[in-house]
Amino acid sequence: MPKSFSSKLGGSWVSYVAAAGAAIASIGSPQIAQANCGEYFEGQRFTLVVPNRAGGGYDTYARAFDPVFEEATGASLVVANMTGAGGAVGLSRIIDASAEDRVFGFFGMSTPVELPDIDADLFTPVVSVKREQDTWIAASDFDFDDALANGKLVTGTNRIRGAIVSAGMPSLALGVEVEILGGYDGTKVTQAAMLRGETDIDTLSATSGLRAAETGDFKIVTTLTKEPIEGVDAPTLSELVEERIMDASPEERQLRQTYLDVVTGLAQNMRAFWINSDMDPEASACISDAVQKIASSPEFKEAADAVNRPVDILFAAEAQEIYDDYKSAAAQSGTLIDELLPKFE
Repeated sequence: MPKSFSSKLGGSWVSYVAAAGAAIASIGSPQIAQANCGEYFEGQRFTLVVPNRAGGGYDTYARAFDPVFEEATGASLVVANMTGAGGAVGLSRIIDASAEDRVFGFFGMSTPVELPDIDADLFTPVVSVKREQDTWIAASDFDFDDALANGKLVTGTNRIRGAIVSAGMPSLALGVEVEILGGYDGTKVTQAAMLRGETDIDTLSATSGLRAAETGDFKIVTTLTKEPIEGVDAPTLSELVEERIMDASPEERQLRQTYLDVVTGLAQNMRAFWINSDMDPEASACISDAVQKIASSPEFKEAADAVNRPVDILFAAEAQEIYDDYKSAAAQSGTLIDELLPKFE
């Protein structure tokens, strides 16, 4: 195998395998020989399942990862785009894979949670390469503080049910009335509506929100988060709710806190590498350690930068915590959406 990358990772492939062995021991399998990881990779064929279309953002990350993985491990990697049944076909391929199949995945955090025939607990995030969190944007001349004081906001959407989480629940957490107008299909349409003064806010990821703000036509007015987003100069939803909830009754405070928890849990995504939670412990440890080390390497970041894909690593423990929060919020959201839908239709 080429030696250039393995030497950068840890001095040699031997030291790389030793690191994998240490990781294996740390999860409770000290009987596994360190050399087994080298044997598991060298000359073998791996499949990286992407339940998204070829040419999209997830696919682009995966194909940037492909040659870096191959150089580091001595294995070949096949990127398999399996979009059937909304991604369920690809996820089933990961669930059904044995250790000998050497299969792992790359997809968004919401993918397994939103598929009714998939058990989301069967997936464990190995490493997230990009976390996205949602924001509200408004026209640059819109007085958001005044709108909050007046207790009224307007937003546009093409799907009322979906906007209940992105606009309805945040507004209820703030104690503000929001009108959700249908018939606005796509970001360009919703942004044009804000510039015309027909609507007040729209929901975008932080990356897209910052990009919109660069035009000078828009600004981010709040992040739909509990913690600040680096590089975003706007209050968090949690901060705004805390300021406005002081005089509420205990029952009202509890309800608004529930809305806040659901919104902040769902208003995020991770583009991450995943394994089957039931995978053989030895194979799981080998794949997890290799993928984390490669995904966080300068070589992968350079490859991703070359195709305009940012890399901001979150390792397994933090990624799992975010995933658990998302699953919990998703479980709560269904009943709440059903209860609130008549209010906004």
